[in-house]
Amino acid sequence: MRRASSEDGGPRLGAAFRGLWGASAVSAAGDGIRQGALPLLAAALTRQPQLVAAVTVAGTVPWLVVSPVTGVLADRWERRRVLWSTDLARAVLAGAFAAVVATGGATVALLIAFNFLLASAQTLRDNALLGVVQSLVPPRLLERANSRTQATELLFVEVLGPPVGVALFALPAGLPFVVDAASFAGAAVLVLGLVRARSPVVPAPPEARVRGTVLADAADGLRWLLRHRVLRTLCLLTGVSSFAVTSVVAIAVLYAFEVLHVGRGEYAVLLAVIAVGGLAGTLLAPAASAVLGRARTLHGAMALAPAAFFVTATATGPLLAALAFTGVGASVGVTNVVGVSLRQLLVPPELMGRVNSAYRFVALGMAPLGALAGGALAERLGLRTPFLVGGALLAVGWVWGVLRLTERDVAAALARRADLAMTSGEPAEP
Repeated sequence: MRRASSEDGGPRLGAAFRGLWGASAVSAAGDGIRQGALPLLAAALTRQPQLVAAVTVAGTVPWLVVSPVTGVLADRWERRRVLWSTDLARAVLAGAFAAVVATGGATVALLIAFNFLLASAQTLRDNALLGVVQSLVPPRLLERANSRTQATELLFVEVLGPPVGVALFALPAGLPFVVDAASFAGAAVLVLGLVRARSPVVPAPPEARVRGTVLADAADGLRWLLRHRVLRTLCLLTGVSSFAVTSVVAIAVLYAFEVLHVGRGEYAVLLAVIAVGGLAGTLLAPAASAVLGRARTLHGAMALAPAAFFVTATATGPLLAALAFTGVGASVGVTNVVGVSLRQLLVPPELMGRVNSAYRFVALGMAPLGALAGGALAERLGLRTPFLVGGALLAVGWVWGVLRLTERDVAAALARRADLAMTSGEPAEP
């Protein structure tokens, strides 16, 4: 299959990827608005840190209890159809939730259920999405593609969306969630267009498709991950980061109101400033990886987070806290781009859903534990404590990562994967 090229002969990402990118952007806009409004709705219903944190926990638990199943399904089903059908299901769910909020029926329990169901559908979509991008983009362009999609999501989810969600929260009840539902519906339409256009997605070879029970096939993905030294190490490091970051995100709204003493408008600006670091890290990741190498880029990114946590823990004003936490955003942005690209480069296409679900089971499965720990620490020892504990964990993780993940390890893993692809008859480029 001939790849689209620029006029000077250089490779381009292609129209099919751009369509998928557009669908992700539309969906991310609604996600960002919801992310800004949902914590405010939770805080309006209760001021108990553990209950507010429980709403965040509900959005992370599916990566523990649902993702292993959806990873198997992503390998069994046609992945483009998975994308539009999950977007459509989320549109219906968000629309129903908006109607309940508009009629004054919202409760903390309802927020928890809504966040859990929405995140459950997200696990299926995300597991399928990684394989779709892997099949649409040549290996040498994966970091560029992942940088663009993740930067777009960050722009809408972390920078532009939350302030809009905060502003819409002051308008008629339920409006932020109506917009969220509309964004999911729009993304479904865009992805459905890719299906009807028969964009060049390469399915897993029939002989390699999963055949056992869902539990057995999920276990296969986890075993593959645990046997792979590079991805296993990166997975554990991501788990430490996920635990630490979620422990402070879960109580961030209370930290902003009660420690930094900001109002709703300043809180929205604070969220946007913090996200700028993540956006910068995401955009710079491909160039940093090309110049420094993937392992050294990861080492540098992981070094930013502990210092940022400690500075934020001692901050007395919102400006210093926001500036410090841009380092955390940059660290997460770089790590996400390089980490996703390595999974797409190292995991066989027919295993992508299962291995990705196992990876996120371990890595993001730490998030609910972090959120619960953050809520408990904040309630018992104060709202600054989760930042101090998280910073210590990140510092230990950085030292371990420098020792366990080297450029030589990454190069050897890529060489082994290339050899296996050649012997199994996989195409050099999808």
